[in-house]
Amino acid sequence: MNTTESTIEIQTSGLGYITAANGNQYMELNGNLPSYVHTTALATVAGDSYTFSFAYAGRSDGGTNTIDVLWDGSVIQAALHAPSTSAWTYYNFTVTAQGNDTAGFSSIPYGDGSYGNFIDNVSVVGPTATPLPAALLFVAPALAGVFGFSRRKAANGVQA
Repeated sequence: MNTTESTIEIQTSGLGYITAANGNQYMELNGNLPSYVHTTALATVAGDSYTFSFAYAGRSDGGTNTIDVLWDGSVIQAALHAPSTSAWTYYNFTVTAQGNDTAGFSSIPYGDGSYGNFIDNVSVVGPTATPLPAALLFVAPALAGVFGFSRRKAANGVQA
């Protein structure tokens, strides 16, 4: 991840405010001033759908605990407030790739000294498969049976 406009802190489970959602460490966005963090360019395919997910919690001793969630630098969820300072809340967003996309977070307020916003277990997974129509799940086996029956009759010397 790349950071700009201030600092982030890497917290360690047991030494900080909360146990990591995954592993032993988590990120604190705006460790002492507002900040922005984003991934390097992801190897995505334009037009494909991906799932951008993460765990989010607020700092218990104050701060605004509010972030913007970003995809390619554009806000996809504005002013997401951490609903808890003692437990992780998981979020999932379906995003459409343009190719070489970035995922990121920006702390709010942008101009004040603040702290809070714990983020962990960030992932971008995809492409998201488009599910088959439910009717196709019933029709496909029936068609396979019809074609299989026709081939078996022909193999026995009977014309189908």
